[in-house]
Amino acid sequence: MSRPLDDLTRRLSQIQDALAALPCGPSPQRYALLTERDALRRAAAGYRSGIDDSRSTTELEAELASLKKRRKQSISQRIGFVTSKGGGSHSPSSGAWVKLGSQARSGDDLSTINARIAHIEDTLLRRRSNKT
Repeated sequence: MSRPLDDLTRRLSQIQDALAALPCGPSPQRYALLTERDALRRAAAGYRSGIDDSRSTTELEAELASLKKRRKQSISQRIGFVTSKGGGSHSPSSGAWVKLGSQARSGDDLSTINARIAHIEDTLLRRRSNKT
């Protein structure tokens, strides 16, 4: 008994509105709505598909290599800039100057790049383990 995803999301929205309209505190109505909401969320999770499900392994591997190269270049640029401004271990430069210089050069958001790399690696690992 699978309902289309549109019906699920519509009902989840209705439940959210009904929950917001209820007075604060526990009640039989709130419990019933929360129970239904949880069941609908479990059903909706079955529709989940990853952004990479339709992409080939070759495409994912190429993106992974590109992201790793970009990450390496970004880190190299940061380190090179900081050490060129006297941030090496043998210099008397102030830590504040080094920190500001490093922040100024950090154009890439490494946390986003690292998260995407991890996601692609997980997807590729899952594909490889499903083949064996």
